[in-house]
Amino acid sequence: MTTRLTPTLLVLFSCISVLAQPSPTSRPAAWGENRDGFAVLAEFDGQVATGGPVSLKMSLKNLSGSSIKMADVFGWMLVVESKEKAFYTEKVLLAAEKDCPAELADGKTLDLRIDLSHGKAFTMQKGVKVVAGFPTAEGDAAKPAGALADVLPVTGLRARWTVCIPQAGKVLSVTSAMLTFEVQPKAYDTLTAQQRRGYIEQLVSEFSKSAYAGQRAHGLAVKAGPDALPALAKALDDPAAPDFARLWLATAVCDIGGDRAAELAIKLLKSDDAGVRAVIAFHGPKMRNAKLNEAILAAAEKGDGGLKAWAARGMASNGYEISDRLIDAAMASPEPLSRAEIATVLTKRKDEKALGCIEKLLADPDVNVRGVTAKALGSSELKTRRIIAALVAALDKPGDAARQTICQTLGKFSDRAGVYDPKGSPAEKEKTIAEWKAWWAGAQVQYR
Repeated sequence: MTTRLTPTLLVLFSCISVLAQPSPTSRPAAWGENRDGFAVLAEFDGQVATGGPVSLKMSLKNLSGSSIKMADVFGWMLVVESKEKAFYTEKVLLAAEKDCPAELADGKTLDLRIDLSHGKAFTMQKGVKVVAGFPTAEGDAAKPAGALADVLPVTGLRARWTVCIPQAGKVLSVTSAMLTFEVQPKAYDTLTAQQRRGYIEQLVSEFSKSAYAGQRAHGLAVKAGPDALPALAKALDDPAAPDFARLWLATAVCDIGGDRAAELAIKLLKSDDAGVRAVIAFHGPKMRNAKLNEAILAAAEKGDGGLKAWAARGMASNGYEISDRLIDAAMASPEPLSRAEIATVLTKRKDEKALGCIEKLLADPDVNVRGVTAKALGSSELKTRRIIAALVAALDKPGDAARQTICQTLGKFSDRAGVYDPKGSPAEKEKTIAEWKAWWAGAQVQYR
């Protein structure tokens, strides 16, 4: 079982605390610190992807004052995902690489391309000690985790390449500057069944790392398609999953789509997590599944105002006519959020039911509901006598914010000034309201 990196390794590789900071952005290659006249530069040759390639370009500069024999010089890489998770590669004997000379003369630079894809990778864990410049372990800790290209997670990583030069009974370790890179997934349809299982398992774990990682994992899960659904369902059942992870997991279910996803979404409508239920209510309608839509409506009718609001928004944004059931449930809700959200939907309709509900919303006891309704009307085509009369009547209700918005909408419908200033004196406010009432008394015959 992996644990935190040991203090010895943290001291030896002071890079780790920096390496573990999230940064998917790659940066230009730079030379590492000069050690006794030697310096190392390393960078990846192209993109790094799961399953390969993991190709490294490295340079070793010799300014030590003497030549060195390359027979026993080796390199290895430390790859860090977090303070709790890191890998290191097996030794790479540089003399075995193509174009490596027998000796590296003083003043010369050695340039090599090394394929690390299929080399063994080991988990950095408790019990690993650095001996003669290289991490060494015993027992289970000495067993490789797999080929490097297969164990790299699809996420942003950091790494350092170390070249170890034997010198008179000791080993000089020369390390590159930090490498930052992002592992790209291979095309899902090119993976074997075993690789797909491993890929999805690792992918689902990404959802819990950060909101950014969750967003990225969502996109990759959608590409994986229905194969990812069982793992997503299991992750959603985990009570320890962070809120942001659960929201992205539920969104992935909806964006994968299909009958299997719809069945899972219906189960998620009964989740104890209000956020998950809201995600399904909003994103679920995009699946165009009649059974799921019916389940969303039923849940919204019984649910709180937030769920009603998200269901109304989700149905409307996906081109569905909002059912009378959802309208009635939202209008009857004791929660202002639900009534305000349905207002944004109703103002896009012109039928008798919608107009009647809008009149009620403009007379709502909640100032925010009246304000939201008036604002939505300002972007609508409901420039009718009935609606304008309701707007003017709403000015009699208290609430500066709502009154200001109502006057703005009346201005759009009438092409006249009449701004309500919330900071004005009581007399100025009453004057503005009286002017709108006077205007309406004379202008209503112009409207149908």
